[in-house]
Amino acid sequence: DDTILTRALYLRNLSVSLERIGDGLRAQEDLQGALESYRASLAIRQELAEQARKDTGVLWDLAVSHERIGDVLREQRDLPSALAAYRAGLEVRQRLADQDGGDVVLQSNLATGHRHVGDVLLAQGDPSGALESFRSSREILQELAIHEDSSAGARRHLAVSYERIGEALRAQGDLSSAMVACRNGLAVRQRLADSDPGNDVWQRDLAEGHERMGDILQRQGNLSEATRSYRAGLGIRERLVERARSNAGWQRDLLLSYRRLTRMALRTGDLQAAHDWLIREQGVAAHLSALDPTSAQARRDHEVVAWMLMRVGQDRPDTGAAWE
Repeated sequence: DDTILTRALYLRNLSVSLERIGDGLRAQEDLQGALESYRASLAIRQELAEQARKDTGVLWDLAVSHERIGDVLREQRDLPSALAAYRAGLEVRQRLADQDGGDVVLQSNLATGHRHVGDVLLAQGDPSGALESFRSSREILQELAIHEDSSAGARRHLAVSYERIGEALRAQGDLSSAMVACRNGLAVRQRLADSDPGNDVWQRDLAEGHERMGDILQRQGNLSEATRSYRAGLGIRERLVERARSNAGWQRDLLLSYRRLTRMALRTGDLQAAHDWLIREQGVAAHLSALDPTSAQARRDHEVVAWMLMRVGQDRPDTGAAWE
């Protein structure tokens, strides 16, 4: 028995080492090398799971291996293989949740497993299948949000599930239902942001929620309400940037907010407003270039704004269409 336990511990430690090597290779963008390490780790964990079919720790590690492999395959754009890996991980997550239905962490990870599957199905052009997975995730998270009022993480994941449902419904062309889902997600985001105004992550999430609403309203042709939603997101973006002007990610979020409002102004034929938004965008693009003079993205943003200003200066109302 001691020999068996010693070997199991050795194999478990080896699987962890291989997983960490995979993490390092992935960070270096060596996806194929990472995939090989993850698969070697998975093979060990599958052997351990055969010997201890109900061991929570062993099954947890096994699920993580499947998910790591799914992540890499998805980055490699091998969606069928990624889907198979995520489904294998989801099966293990379900086994874990069935063993202890009251464990909040296990239930939350099960919801995440459903979302992984839904994300790949949506990327494969199967919004119906994705919707089923996203709704399974939402049902679990709704229960967690009810019974775990103190868990901000559960509520944040619930907001994501609503948004994913909205994306699937939008892909099906059901904009009205997509709007309802996004509003539900936005309401959760708003409550989280209100509970801790100093939490930058929740504030950024709230801005994204307003922008999703704007995207749907724009597709419905409700340009005035879309503009209002985009402005709500912009206000949050501007406050975040004021807190950390050197944060390039937040600066680009702000740039894209200005770009959305430029598009709205062009679609309504308000060239003066479009010009004003472009001037603001130009300022952010210049700031991003100063933060990182080697950034190809910052250089591209600067070129796009210059081109747009030229088009607007030529009174070209078709500029918005050309930009899409």
